[in-house]
Amino acid sequence: MSDHKPDRRAGIYYDKQTKWVGEQRALRAILLDSPLVETFKWRGAVYTIKDRNICGVGPLKAGASLGFFAGELLDDPDGLLTPVGPNSRSAMRMVFTSVDDVVKTEPTIRDFIAQAESTPHRAVKLPLIPTI
Repeated sequence: MSDHKPDRRAGIYYDKQTKWVGEQRALRAILLDSPLVETFKWRGAVYTIKDRNICGVGPLKAGASLGFFAGELLDDPDGLLTPVGPNSRSAMRMVFTSVDDVVKTEPTIRDFIAQAESTPHRAVKLPLIPTI
């Protein structure tokens, strides 16, 4: 689907991974076969479209993470996206613990990519998180 080439630095990043390697490679294959452009930012693989950061892949203790920078704006009827942290206002992620999980979730991942691609690049006011 995509005619973009893999980013050399992102390839080196993936080659150096030691945790959740298969899951990250499976996620990368899906993302490379999409309209997204692979880049290397902030010491990790980041995927963009029209110079907008859409998502990133990386290892966690609990699994491989596919994080969407504006995940809060995505329609997620199955509740697969979770907040990246207690103070995060827009970023959401999916965590995978097996390659099979990635394969089973591929249609949803592609749907999230399509949603992110069609979301207008504009500032969106999100509600403030109450602090204690």
